[in-house]
Amino acid sequence: MNVISINAGTREVVIKTGKEHYNLYELDLLNVIDTQELDKIVHHAFSAASDIESAEVILRDKGIVLRLIRED
Repeated sequence: MNVISINAGTREVVIKTGKEHYNLYELDLLNVIDTQELDKIVHHAFSAASDIESAEVILRDKGIVLRLIRED
């Protein structure tokens, strides 16, 4: 599971889960975090976690809520 990109402006995170499968997530920030700090926190959460749910818990502890973006 790899973080492909983080767009701090739109707070979108693209995560690669599996060989060619990409998921688009949005971050809800519960506190003010600068973009470099956000980048570090998100990359750390996903490198430390074995799955999306574990990463969500790590991020929530830092005041960040990860939400899957539905593409209708």
